[in-house]
Amino acid sequence: MNGCLREAKEREQYALTVGEDGMRLFRALLAPDAPARLRRLPKVEVMRQVWVQQYWYDEHGDLCWRGPKQTRDRLSRRTTGRRAASGAAAAGGSPDPASATTPWSSVEIVSPHDPRARFSHKPGKAEWVGCKDHQTETCDEGLPNVIVHVATTPAPEQDIDALEKIHADLATRGHAPAEHLVDGGYVTPSTIHRARAEHGIDLVGPVRLVPRTALPGFNKEDSHPNWDDKTLTCPNGATSPPWKPTLADGQRFGYPTFPNATHLMHTHDPRLYVEALRGWASTLD
Repeated sequence: MNGCLREAKEREQYALTVGEDGMRLFRALLAPDAPARLRRLPKVEVMRQVWVQQYWYDEHGDLCWRGPKQTRDRLSRRTTGRRAASGAAAAGGSPDPASATTPWSSVEIVSPHDPRARFSHKPGKAEWVGCKDHQTETCDEGLPNVIVHVATTPAPEQDIDALEKIHADLATRGHAPAEHLVDGGYVTPSTIHRARAEHGIDLVGPVRLVPRTALPGFNKEDSHPNWDDKTLTCPNGATSPPWKPTLADGQRFGYPTFPNATHLMHTHDPRLYVEALRGWASTLD
């Protein structure tokens, strides 16, 4: 057994030992002679939620550990209870317990000291447990810079999801600016339009013009949608199945996908070969 496998096995065994200790405590708290007030303690409730998120019993009655994962939170996912690593769902629409991992980062408790703290990460930049802080500061020439608004949001929440409330608060207090300078995380065509139409604010910031990935690929303009059939034809002539509706940034979008088998038939273009290795999808607004 190599070092990585041994460490993973030891980590899992330690997690199960901790889990069994916790279950022993819960059994004691639920005993008929245990004071009921102990079960109502806030710290006991936090621990109960953590154990539900981290452990489960299989059909043999053995305690199992769900295991860690990293995930980005999205508004459209917040009604999903937990994620199945295999993607398979059990009868009734619930994930298979044997393949389910921990909940979305928007609800997973990661610190017993602050149950509201959440895990978040920016790939290649930073990861942290806590929250996000959005500060709005004046920047008028010749005048002192003054922080006029502070918004605190859960760490996994996207910057763009906080913008509407920030603008509404500023407008309510009479502090709505003529221009609001922001970074790229707050800017989409939709937020630019909404800020101007609803609050009279000109949103100023960088608009992403290229795909996020550094790998070669195509832009949306290279493909051709059929709005009646809800299909998308890729640059090499393959047509997707009817697309599925999705939700992003509070807006409804079409989400056409191409299976791997389709694009493996069209791999003479190196850009399509890259996409063929991982499947291909596009979002239409």
